[in-house]
Amino acid sequence: MSTATKQNEKDSPPLDDARAELSEQIAVLRKDLAGLAGSLKTLTASGVDAASAAAQRKARAAGDAGAQVADSALEAAARNSERVADYAREKPLHALAIAAGAGLLIGYLSAPRR
Repeated sequence: MSTATKQNEKDSPPLDDARAELSEQIAVLRKDLAGLAGSLKTLTASGVDAASAAAQRKARAAGDAGAQVADSALEAAARNSERVADYAREKPLHALAIAAGAGLLIGYLSAPRR
C-alpha cells in the first residue's frame, strides 16, 4: 500500500497543475461568452434598427404610390365630369332620359322586397 500512496503523491502536482489550467480555461471561456453575449445584443439591436428603417422606407414608397394613384383617379374623374357636362349640354333630352332610367333602376334595386 505504501507504493500506491507514494504514487498518488507523485501524481498530485501534475493533477493540481491540470486543475489550475482547467480553471484558467474556464475563466477565459466565461469571459469570451460574456463578450459574445454583448456582441449578440449589439448585432440584434442594429438588425432591428435596419429592419425598421427598411420598413419605413417601404411604407413611404407605398404612400407615395397611393398618392399618385389617387391623383390619377381625381384627374380621370374631372375629365369624365367634363365629358358628362358637355354631353348634357349637347343632348339634354338624352341626358335626362339616362338620369331618369338610372334613378328608376337604383330605386327598384334598393326597394325592400315583400
